[in-house]
Amino acid sequence: MERLQKFLRIGMLGGSMGVVGLGGALMLRYLLHRPQPLTSMLEGDASTYTWKYGQIFYKRAGNAELPPLVLLHTPEIGGSSYEMRYLIKELAHAYQVYALDLPGFGLSDRPALEYTAETYITVIRDFLCDVVQRPAVLLASGLSCKYSIAIASREPLLCTRLIFLSPQDLFLKNTGAAWLANGRMFPALAFFIYALLTPAWILRPLLTWQQRRSGRPITHSEFRYLSAAAHQYGAQHAAIALLTGKLQISITRQLESLQQPVFLIEGGRASHAELAELLHKTPQAQVAVISEAGLRVQEEAPERVSALVLAWEPQSAIAAGNRQREEREEVATLPSIERSTDKLLREVIEQLERERAEHSLEPVVEQPVVEKERYLVEYHTEPVRSGENQSKQDGEPLQNVSPQSSLEREEIHEPTNGDLNVQEIPAVEAYCVKCRQKREMTHAHKTVTKNGRSAMEGICPICATRLFRFIAG
Repeated sequence: MERLQKFLRIGMLGGSMGVVGLGGALMLRYLLHRPQPLTSMLEGDASTYTWKYGQIFYKRAGNAELPPLVLLHTPEIGGSSYEMRYLIKELAHAYQVYALDLPGFGLSDRPALEYTAETYITVIRDFLCDVVQRPAVLLASGLSCKYSIAIASREPLLCTRLIFLSPQDLFLKNTGAAWLANGRMFPALAFFIYALLTPAWILRPLLTWQQRRSGRPITHSEFRYLSAAAHQYGAQHAAIALLTGKLQISITRQLESLQQPVFLIEGGRASHAELAELLHKTPQAQVAVISEAGLRVQEEAPERVSALVLAWEPQSAIAAGNRQREEREEVATLPSIERSTDKLLREVIEQLERERAEHSLEPVVEQPVVEKERYLVEYHTEPVRSGENQSKQDGEPLQNVSPQSSLEREEIHEPTNGDLNVQEIPAVEAYCVKCRQKREMTHAHKTVTKNGRSAMEGICPICATRLFRFIAG
């Protein structure tokens, strides 16, 4: 009996030493195989944005006069803007496209900080304010769909539309591994866990499960890139936060208050369990289904995704400058939605088709462009000495004067410098999301946002849309 117990102790000791040896070998292998060469495969001009926690790498493509569209990849092991590589070229024909690597992923810095959902919400908001500087369309996948909803709800002036690619687990609560939550407190443990996940014979099935593709496996070139992205210095920090559930966020309330149009592009072979609840909370949402694709529609059917995105926002509806007609045009020109064998999804699609049939379209009429004043003029001394009727008192500014009436007034009498003192203030320009170009604000005034940033706010002289622009100071 004593001999048996002795053999058991020796066996347990040997097994423990074997496990420790294997773990040490895997950690050594991970250390020796990083960093691996990594370059961006996306088209466009490469640049970096200096954020408070490091450099954010992004690519930009498309004409600067086009409306901005920001591509947001899902935060996952080996994740980066690489997943959007097939979309950026086509979308750049109609948008100025920005594709960034979120902190902790791809070619962006990977500092050792406590990554949470608020980390990514903050960096996306700051990127929109500091780099894009115009209201933008957000196209997101995975967890980034939640971050986009939070931004659109909190800062509606930064976001005009939302496009979600196979949004999954939108209503999922934090289901991360609680025992890994102290990974920041014990960095050696977090590093050890991450090293166990990165050997090729473990990483490949992990990525296959993570992306849940349908019919098309991960190719050798794709796996090499994803593996290289996972073998960068500091890549374990955001990955461990993902595994612990720290990157999750509840967006139920934000979703109910969402005002922007929403477009969902789903893979027919992906899970649609939450689609009915999502459409119930966002009645303005549109749905398109690509029957042959799985979860990664942007990689399995990129041509279809690009066509759907471009057709969802027709240029004729935007040029009209009428919100109601614009919404009707979007419903009418949306490509026919493919049917799925899923019973729940069929019911949702039938409801959408009934709503689309109820819309009566009106012809779009181009509004004439009236000539507008180049400057805002303030009159603040003696009244004009002329025969024209003046109801203003000395020292009062002229208000509610239209450009046409100003021109007529100048034809009747052209005041001299002795008649009045004129202070010319250059009109402030801002991008109008309806006119699709920069306009000079009317009724411009300075304001301060919730986070203390100075901005100018006014009205578009053509379509009366509210204009907004950040300014220095």
